[in-house]
Amino acid sequence: MANEFIKYTLKGHKDLISDFAVSDSTQENDLFGISVSEDKTCRIWDLHNSKTAMAIHSFENEPSNVKFLHNGHDFVISAANKLLFFDLRMISTTARASSCVDSVIFDDCFGESITDFCVSFANPAVKIYCVSGSGSVSLVDIDSKQVSKIDSGSIVCGVFDSYLNIYNDGLDENLTSIKIDTTGSDISFNPPFVFSVACDPEDESFLVGLGDGSLVGVFSPSVSEHFQDEEKEEMQIREFRNETGLDINSLNISGSSEIVNWKTSKLNNSHSYIVSDIEYCRFDKTRVATSGLDGFVKLWDSTNLVYMPFLFEDQNEIPDSSIYEIEDLDSGSDSDSPLISSFDLKDILGKPDWVKSSDSESVLYAPSFLNIYSMI
Repeated sequence: MANEFIKYTLKGHKDLISDFAVSDSTQENDLFGISVSEDKTCRIWDLHNSKTAMAIHSFENEPSNVKFLHNGHDFVISAANKLLFFDLRMISTTARASSCVDSVIFDDCFGESITDFCVSFANPAVKIYCVSGSGSVSLVDIDSKQVSKIDSGSIVCGVFDSYLNIYNDGLDENLTSIKIDTTGSDISFNPPFVFSVACDPEDESFLVGLGDGSLVGVFSPSVSEHFQDEEKEEMQIREFRNETGLDINSLNISGSSEIVNWKTSKLNNSHSYIVSDIEYCRFDKTRVATSGLDGFVKLWDSTNLVYMPFLFEDQNEIPDSSIYEIEDLDSGSDSDSPLISSFDLKDILGKPDWVKSSDSESVLYAPSFLNIYSMI
């Protein structure tokens, strides 16, 4: 029964819930969740009692994405071609969207809607990277609110095609475009385009979710060079990550137009339909959760999922592109299969568009059409 996985339900929205964010539990405030919906409202939830604590209404356009900033009380919402900045401390019970503390309009860079954005804390100045529906990438400096092309840091983005773009140091000549191998897909009615992307917070690797239900791990050649210097029986991927502490912004190609030959590892049939979201779990950095439009939420070992070639191939000859079938991997406890748990929630969630996590407890959040469910 799917109900056995559900801990509690957040109810209140009147239309599709587009996105959800959870505050950092290390802050000196209560644990909050923020949801945005096509009903043109934002609800702020007290996750200790599963009730709405505050609400923001009267958005001119449907809010589509929401992210917390790391101070625990500021958060950002995208709506059409705007970013709206809010402060929890300035919202009593209800507020209008126009009461935001600041806003940024993207007319000068692209007039179309923001499809997604991420917040980067890797540079001295906090920055927000925004992606439009056509794949345009723009940047906002959080202090000055100036909008420009990418001028520092690294960002990975995917659009609805089979390419993954990696922008290094914000230079056009340092754009690496990876063609994701689409062979092996047995779903002909939905192309294996890039639908979701997530960066590993621990090293320089990414996970890509495709329209055919496949997951693709992307990792730097520098990882390969390290592993090739080790004896196979002594190689432990997780030890490598812990010892080196690789950072996504450490790619050494600044000022060079040389294309980095990133390696990919594809796992077919990870889901039976579109991989709608990927979340590196905040409660356990070795775990990654995925949601699929097949109605499943799955929990994976992030290391085994990204670095499968080091488990199944000759480490002296790691191929540039590897493809595996999940049916061929033994899911027993003693195996190297990356799949940890699979939750069939289609009867409750239908087709979940996203999955989120909290750093305070081992909880995942995923939506049905109108409600948000907390699950183990």
